[in-house]
Order: sequence, then structure tokens, then C-alpha cells
Amino acid sequence: MSETVESLKARIAELEKLVYVPGLWKCAKCNFSLMQATISANSGAVSTRDQPGERCPNCDVPLWRVTERESSDGIALRCEEAIVEASTLRASLKKIAERAEDNLPMRTPGAMVHIAEVALANPFKVKG
Repeated sequence: MSETVESLKARIAELEKLVYVPGLWKCAKCNFSLMQATISANSGAVSTRDQPGERCPNCDVPLWRVTERESSDGIALRCEEAIVEASTLRASLKKIAERAEDNLPMRTPGAMVHIAEVALANPFKVKG
């Protein structure tokens, strides 16, 4: 009986290593994330430090472990947000280029490149 219990405990420990992202912790209250790592100054090696006990610096509550699913969902959400932002920026640049093109005395490729560079260097909101 105790052999079965010990084998089950070992299996649970093995599965927990597969479920959680090593060294990644999150506050359930304010969504603060902490990546714990150990850096060796001598060798330059970096390894995860996967020990509980850290508390959130914002609300002083214990941090929770982050599962692989939560981590991948967060990455997917950030990617979707970046795609939407890039599409919005492309549309804004297109409007800027069209307006600038209408005001140019000569339409040369170099002038259009210059306009795009200026627009990227000095972003402002374009009213559509």
C-alpha cells in the first residue's frame, strides 16, 4: 500500500514539473509577474529558481505558480494585440503618405521614403 502511495506521490511531482512554467510566478490580485532566475557571474550560466515564498511587491500577497496554459494564453493575447496595433499603424502611415503625396510638387520615390521616415520619427494621431 505504501509503495503505491509513494509511486503516486512521485508521479504527481513529475506531472507538476510538466504543468508549471519553471520560475514564473504571478499575483492573483494585481497580475504582477515575476520570473525568478539565478545568474552565475563566473560562468555566465542562467538557471531558473523555482522556490515558493516570494510575495507581490505591489499588494504583499503570496505569488502563485503559472501554468503552461496560462503562459501560452498570455502570449497569444499579446500577439493579437501587437497585430491589431501594427495594422492600425500601417493604416495611419498610409493616410499620412496619401495626404503628403497630394501636397508634393514632384512625386519621387525618395520623397515618399523621406515622408515615411519623418512620420515614424514624429508620430502623431491621424484623424480619419
